[in-house]
Amino acid sequence: MDDLRKITAPERAGALPALPESPLAGLRPILCGEDLCQDLRRAAAREWVITNGVGGYASSTILGMNTRRYHGLLVAATQPPGGRIVALSKLEETVAIPRGRFELSTNRYGGVIHPEGYRYLAQFRLDPWPTFLFRIGEILLEKAVFMLPGENAVVVGYTLHSAAGPVELTVRPLIALRDFRQLSRENTDLNPALERSAIPSPSGLTGTFLRS
Repeated sequence: MDDLRKITAPERAGALPALPESPLAGLRPILCGEDLCQDLRRAAAREWVITNGVGGYASSTILGMNTRRYHGLLVAATQPPGGRIVALSKLEETVAIPRGRFELSTNRYGGVIHPEGYRYLAQFRLDPWPTFLFRIGEILLEKAVFMLPGENAVVVGYTLHSAAGPVELTVRPLIALRDFRQLSRENTDLNPALERSAIPSPSGLTGTFLRS
């Protein structure tokens, strides 16, 4: 139990991965450090948005915590450039190691925050797409979000920079399929079936690809 208490507190020691040179010449990256990312009030007020050029977009806060009804990882334009629906609200991510499980997402339910993944968020940068760096003890896990130009599609990639042992990442998609101005209601037309397929496990990271 003592080991778990030690590892759940984000460690400040250790250098973060160097930022690559921006592919957009002349534009400076937007960079938020650990002090800002782990300040819930300040971080929740900072938002990002990226677009696909045909009316669709992805948008949220630097915490990945949706605070507006039109936030979402994939807000698709069904009748470009209009007819927008929140197709994918967000992803719930869990890191599992032999000593415990750690939730990376952050959600607000009224006055309650659960889970509190922002406590592991060491860095956020927009260069040119949103990139989140989580630190749990010796684990450094990077998450990047970008959209395919001209398509209603979003790509979320994960890179394990360092870990002392095997790491398992579980990703659960929260699908909304609602008008981006409305709140969610039960959707009986949604097919809940999932297609599972194994994915490679570079650097000790294992997981399952899910397609609805």
